[in-house]
Amino acid sequence: MSANTYTGHGQEVSAKNIGTVRRLFIFAMSVLAASSLCMRISAPWGEDFNGVAEEIVGNLASSFHGSAFMSTLLTLGLYTLSRRVTDCKLKGNWAALLLAAITAVIWLMGACFLSGSDISIICSSPGQSLKAFIYYLGSFWLLYVIFRGFCLILDSGWDIDLNLSKPAGLWPFVRRHRFWAVAVFLLACWSVPLAVCYPAAFCTDAWAQLAQYWGTEAFSSNHPPIHTLILGFFSRLGMAAGSANFGLFLFALLQSFAFSLVIAYVFCLYDKLNSPKWIRLLSLLMAALSPFIANRAGILLKDVPYSMAFLLLTAQFIYAVMDLESFLKSRRQLVITFIAIMAVMLMRNNGQYVLLPTALLLFILLLLKRKLLGRSRTMSLLLLILLPLAASLTIKSAVEKHYDLVPGSISETMSLPFQQTARYVRDHGSEVTEEEREAIDAVLPYDRLAELYNPIISDPVKVEFNKQAGTNELKAYLKVWLKMFFKHPMTYVKATANQFYALVYPFAENRTVYVGANDGAWFRSGVEEITGISMPESLSMERNVLSDWFLFMYSSPVIGMISHTAPYTLAAFFLCLMAAVRKKYLFLLPALPVLITAAGLIFAPAIIANPRYAFPIVYTMPLLTGYFACICKVMPGSTDVTKDPIAQQENK
Repeated sequence: MSANTYTGHGQEVSAKNIGTVRRLFIFAMSVLAASSLCMRISAPWGEDFNGVAEEIVGNLASSFHGSAFMSTLLTLGLYTLSRRVTDCKLKGNWAALLLAAITAVIWLMGACFLSGSDISIICSSPGQSLKAFIYYLGSFWLLYVIFRGFCLILDSGWDIDLNLSKPAGLWPFVRRHRFWAVAVFLLACWSVPLAVCYPAAFCTDAWAQLAQYWGTEAFSSNHPPIHTLILGFFSRLGMAAGSANFGLFLFALLQSFAFSLVIAYVFCLYDKLNSPKWIRLLSLLMAALSPFIANRAGILLKDVPYSMAFLLLTAQFIYAVMDLESFLKSRRQLVITFIAIMAVMLMRNNGQYVLLPTALLLFILLLLKRKLLGRSRTMSLLLLILLPLAASLTIKSAVEKHYDLVPGSISETMSLPFQQTARYVRDHGSEVTEEEREAIDAVLPYDRLAELYNPIISDPVKVEFNKQAGTNELKAYLKVWLKMFFKHPMTYVKATANQFYALVYPFAENRTVYVGANDGAWFRSGVEEITGISMPESLSMERNVLSDWFLFMYSSPVIGMISHTAPYTLAAFFLCLMAAVRKKYLFLLPALPVLITAAGLIFAPAIIANPRYAFPIVYTMPLLTGYFACICKVMPGSTDVTKDPIAQQENK
C-alpha cells in the first residue's frame, strides 16, 4: 500500500479523495456561513403558502431575495479563509469548537430578538425550522473559523509592517518619549469632543449624583459615594471660582488626562511584552476614534474612572506575573498598584464583588506557593493586596456613616429575577395562581408587570420594587420565582438572553452617544437652579455634528467593530479556554477579574444602549490579547523556553 493511502473498514481511500471530500465539506459550510449573514430570519409577512413544500421553498426565496451577489462574494472569501485556517494544526481546537457551538445558539436567539420576534418563530413552520438550522450551522462555522484564525495569528507571531524603522522627522523623538507622545496624541484627539461638550457630557447617573450631593435627592449608596463626592466637589469648586460649568469642565479635563496616562502606560507595557504591532494599532485606533473611549474620556460617568482603574490594575497584574522581582523592588509599581486597587473598589459599587473573590483566590495561591516564593515576597504580596482593600472598605464605611447614606435597594441585585418574573407574567399570566400572585404583588406591582416589561432593560420593573417588602416577603417571592422556573424554564432563558445577547452578538449595533446634558430631566431642575450648570446654546450645532460623527463611527468598517462589546467578550472567553487547555495558567490570573465581570453582566440591568457595563472588558482585552500572544507565540527556529517571560519567572 502506498504512503498516500489510508485504510478504514476494509477499504482503501486515496488521500486525494479525502482531500476532495474535505474541500467539498469546507465549501458547503462556507455557503451556510454566507447564508447566515445574508438571510432574514423573520417569517415572510403576508405570504399564503399551500403545503409544506411550497412554504419551505417560498420562505427561503423570500428570505434570500436580493442577496445573491453578496452571498457569493462572502462564500468565496470564507472558503478561501476556511481552507487556510483549517489546514493548520491548533492545540486546543476543541475549545474553538465548544465556544463556537455555544455562541451560535446565542446568535440564533439574537437574530430572532433583533428582528422583533420571539425565538419561538424558529419552530413556527418547517421553513422557519430549516432557516434556523442553516443559521445555526453557518454561525457555528463562521465563529469556528474566526476563533481558529485569531488564535493561529497569535501563535504564529504574524504581524504587520508599518515601515517605521527608518528615522524621519519627529519619529526618533516620539520613540524616545513614547509615553508622553501617546498621551499628548490622545489628548489632541479628544480635545474636540471636550471643547464641543463644554462643560462636559452628562448622563442620567451624573445628574442623580449631583442631585444627591446638593440635597435635592436623598444621598444613597446606589451610586458610589466617593465618586458622588468628587463630582460634587468640582461643581462646588467651580461655583467658588464663579462658574459651576468651569468646575465640571476641569473635572472632565483631569479625567481625560488621567485616562491618557493610563493608556500611554499600557503602550509601554506593550513594548515590554513585545506585542504585535497590529494589536497596538487597533488599540490606538480604538482610543483615538472609538466612541467607547473618545466619547467617554471626558464624560461625567462613574464607569469611566472605574474602567480606567480596572485597566491599570490589569497592567500591574501582568507586570507582576512577568517580572515579580523587579515589580516588588519598584516603589513606583507598588504605589500604582495600591492606587489602582483602591480606585476599582471606590469608583463603582460592584468593584468589591470583582476584587474580593480575586483577592481570596490570590490569598490561597500565595499560601500554597509560599515556599517557592519565599516568606518575604509572600508577605509583601499579601500586604499589597490586603492593605488597599482594607483601606477602601474603611473609607467607604466612614463616608456612609458620616453622611448617613440611605442603603441601596436590594432591587439592584434582583433585577434579573424581576425581569424573568415580568416576562413570565406577560407570557403565562393565565397560569399564575392566586397564591403566586399575592407573593409577587408583595414585592412588585403584579397588575402592571406585563406593561412595564421591556425585554432589553430591567429598570422599568425594578424601580417599582416595594421598598416596604421585608425578608419574609422576599423569601415567599423567591419560592414562587423558583417554582415558575420549573413550569416554563424557556421563558426565563428568553428573558435572560433577550437582555444580554448584544454582549456577544455583533449584528446589533449598540450605539449610545453623549454630547450634552439632556439626560436626567427627573433630577436636573433642582441642581440647575442651585448651581447654574448649563450647556452653551452657541455650541448646539457642533454637538449635533459630533453626535452624528460618533454614530457614524459605530457603523463604519473596523472602527465600528472595535466599538462593539462582542469581539472583546468572545475573545475573553476564548483566550481563557485556550490558556486552560495549554496549561498557561498564569494567564488566568490577570484575566480572572474580566471573567468575573463578564459573568456579572448576565445579571446587569441592561447591555443594549448601556455598553458602559462592559467597559472593563472592552478596555482590558487588547492588553490581555497582547499578553496571550507573548506567552503562546512560537519562537522561529528555537525551543528555548527562557524566551517566554512566564517561563523565566517560573524558572526563577
